Amino acid sequence: MLNQDPKYNRGIPDLTDMTQEELLEYFKTLEAPAIEEMDGEYHTTKLGYHGIRDYLEWRLTCDNPLMNSEWLGKAFHPTGDGMGRGYNLFRKLGGKLTQVYPMRTVIGPSRYDGKPVYTLVYSAFPFTGTWLVQMVDELRKVGDGTYLLIGTYRGIFKGAKMRPHFWLVEGPYRAYRGDIGRETPKKVDLSKEIPNYKKIMRQAKKAK
Repeated sequence: MLNQDPKYNRGIPDLTDMTQEELLEYFKTLEAPAIEEMDGEYHTTKLGYHGIRDYLEWRLTCDNPLMNSEWLGKAFHPTGDGMGRGYNLFRKLGGKLTQVYPMRTVIGPSRYDGKPVYTLVYSAFPFTGTWLVQMVDELRKVGDGTYLLIGTYRGIFKGAKMRPHFWLVEGPYRAYRGDIGRETPKKVDLSKEIPNYKKIMRQAKKAK
């Protein structure tokens, strides 16, 4: 749910009541945070379920005792080169916290409107579950300490990487714990991660 501290949610609509369509239109009105702004661990809340399939996917991947157990959120940290790194935080059975699914963060064009977004690219760290399904997330700032994230991944149906999954991101609540994972030496290539990348870039140039 939204942070109840009034200094964090002045003028912020109740995202938990929005439909998928409303969330996407609202996302398009927001701006990307600076790479340097995102630093620490953030709590996440699922928004706008697609239906029973979406709910079951969420329970299978993010709240499953047989896998990583309870997903608590994401963490980010700037690396001083115009980019950043991050990870996902889970609580295993017994209460132990574990860092998994590392990602590289950059400012890139949104696949939904071509404007800048804080982009989470998981392919920078090969041979993880998120790498295998080609996860790429987009994040924009709602207000101080509050962000809206769109998660996407390659599915079995055509167009799956354009199908948005929405999350409310709040924080930071804790300090960044440290980098995990071995990053590929190859530079992140957004043209391979974002559908219609060249078309998006052409449209962005025309709009300037």
